[in-house]
Amino acid sequence: MTTTRPGARARARARARAAAAVAAGAVLAAALAGCGGTGPAGGGAAFRIVSPYDGSGKQAIIGQTYRPGLDAAVAEINKAGGILGRPVRVDYVDVQSDPQRASDKLNDALARHDYGAVVAASAGTTTLAMLQAVKVNGVLGVFTGGVPDAADPGRYPTQFDLKYPTAAQAKAVGCLTLGQRPKTVGLLHLDGQLQNAEADIWKQQFRAAGVRVTGDEKFPADQLDLTAQVQRLAAAKPDAVVLETYGPTLKTAFRAMKDVGLKARVVGGGNVTATPPEVVLGGLDLVPPGTVAMAWPGAVRVDGELTAAQRRALAAIEPRTKGVWRGSLSQYLYNYDAVHLVKWAAERAGSADPGAMRRALESLGGTPAETGAVTAPGYTPRDHSYPADATFHAADLTVPAQQGTYTSRGPIRCPA
Repeated sequence: MTTTRPGARARARARARAAAAVAAGAVLAAALAGCGGTGPAGGGAAFRIVSPYDGSGKQAIIGQTYRPGLDAAVAEINKAGGILGRPVRVDYVDVQSDPQRASDKLNDALARHDYGAVVAASAGTTTLAMLQAVKVNGVLGVFTGGVPDAADPGRYPTQFDLKYPTAAQAKAVGCLTLGQRPKTVGLLHLDGQLQNAEADIWKQQFRAAGVRVTGDEKFPADQLDLTAQVQRLAAAKPDAVVLETYGPTLKTAFRAMKDVGLKARVVGGGNVTATPPEVVLGGLDLVPPGTVAMAWPGAVRVDGELTAAQRRALAAIEPRTKGVWRGSLSQYLYNYDAVHLVKWAAERAGSADPGAMRRALESLGGTPAETGAVTAPGYTPRDHSYPADATFHAADLTVPAQQGTYTSRGPIRCPA
């Protein structure tokens, strides 16, 4: 049996501890490699954010557009000292546009790490799975998606939804439609929770205005041919068709309208303006003449111009968009704003406690400018006491402006 002197054993233990420290540093560096944001933020443990996103799969064209805005915000925040004096790190998780994978991957990540927030980049169908994971794990979520009750604090007590309430968005689309003075209207939309909820609101609006709904055509997100649905709508000869879809199915819908020869005025929801025709549709020739759409303020120019805050944000974001679909400005700004909102909430709360941060965000009401958010005036994240009049914008899809935005035709004021 070989023996070792006490001094040799002590030196061996010291060498082992040093090697372990080096290995731990290498593991940490590898774990942080590729994460959004580095810089001279304060020391201490990182303030970690997990970002599940549709990086591949059917909805990748939408999901990938969120990352440049998130990365730009993290870089800015770290340069300014981080969140609560801690450097911000982001772990990206590709959920491949699959709800089950979204649930499994996000729940697993939240179980393994102490995250300060979830900033998801969801294109719609994976949102519900992400919301459930946020709820079960009690972590702060700051993102948006196609689930009508995402803004319900009773159902999702630690989630802060970035977008307009579903009912307000639907009413704006209905208001824009009624502004075309139709006598009959047809509906063409995704068969999803958000879109079906919007369709129910449209029907109520149209009935109240004495406008007859001649058809309600739904379709799944992966349907490649909408000719049958459009033919049924066209046979009823509506004066207007309300369209609510996004991504590849928008091209599918407009192609069917052109092939069938639909004569109705097309009125789009907010998701329609979030998908620039020149990119997704392969050309403006597919867009029916006179098409207009309700636009989220982040997706349009205010009085024909970007705001100063939007220009500053784009200057930081655009260098990161190489190799990524140059989608609507609203896609970039959502996650850019989300990270700034997380920082504001943590600092207002004085801690990374999810409940305290959520309560801080609730105190915003309709004044998100306090956070340095960059979206246009009228943007009211999570405003439960919605104002008497909601201001939205109409956008002309046939005249896309630079940077994937649309020139506003002026505000639409609709009763709440």
